[in-house]
Amino acid sequence: MERAGYPAFSRGFKVRRWLRYAHTGEVYGVIGQSIAGAVSAGAAVMVWTGVAMSWRRFFGAPGRG
Repeated sequence: MERAGYPAFSRGFKVRRWLRYAHTGEVYGVIGQSIAGAVSAGAAVMVWTGVAMSWRRFFGAPGRG
């Protein structure tokens, strides 16, 4: 009799399956999703600050800096 289901999957498949849920923050429930949300918000803030710094550098007032 052959094994079927999750125990029969390869180790790599199990890791990939676990990482999918870790990536979306679903591994640790609400706490994991809160951490994933905070990291996403931080990434958005970093993009915004990069755009703002570039804007000031290229279109800022002449003679500054």
